[in-house]
Amino acid sequence: LVDVRSGASTSGPAAAPAGGIIDVAWAPDGSSFAAATQERSVLVVDADTLGVDAVLRGHWGKITELAYSPEGTTLYAAGLDQAVLAWDLTGTQGAVRAVEGTIPSAVPAISSMAPNGSVLAVGYAGAEGAHVEVTDLQGGDAFDVVVPVWPVNGWFLVPDRLGRSFVLGLMEFGEVQHRHFWVHTIDVGQRRLLPQRVELHYRTGADAVPTWEDDA
Repeated sequence: LVDVRSGASTSGPAAAPAGGIIDVAWAPDGSSFAAATQERSVLVVDADTLGVDAVLRGHWGKITELAYSPEGTTLYAAGLDQAVLAWDLTGTQGAVRAVEGTIPSAVPAISSMAPNGSVLAVGYAGAEGAHVEVTDLQGGDAFDVVVPVWPVNGWFLVPDRLGRSFVLGLMEFGEVQHRHFWVHTIDVGQRRLLPQRVELHYRTGADAVPTWEDDA
């Protein structure tokens, strides 16, 4: 833990697993943070004492990303098991929300929440291509869009600050010299994928021959 004003650092938390931490998300009020571990659990850590207040479990696949709701009462975690789990941090109850339509060898699930907490988007890979499921967290209404791109090796999913749209980036690295990159926009109000997209397709290396033995 680093104090950005003084530069002082503190080691911890002491209860962190030997495998290490994958992702960290701060609670909105700064009093605590959540840490996803290599052991498929989430630690809720007190920011002042660095003590572990809670250990949350439920994923059977490695956790890839954490996100708090704006009020800090719900913690979301996406994992390689193609599910997004939601924990009620008030202690009232816990909720598990699975992502439907996934396949065992699919690209890892990704999640992104609008800053105002209005919508949650979850991405996963299905037989038809890249899927994004967008859910209204207040009303519970959801819709799904499909981008017929396959295979993809990397994702990003970013909301605008008002929760009106999500930007979906897809990357495909099929060969050493071949790269393909797409950027799509999902309109939440219109419940659809907009027809405009940004596409980058390029080759690298030209006549160069990679020699992995020499690390070049």
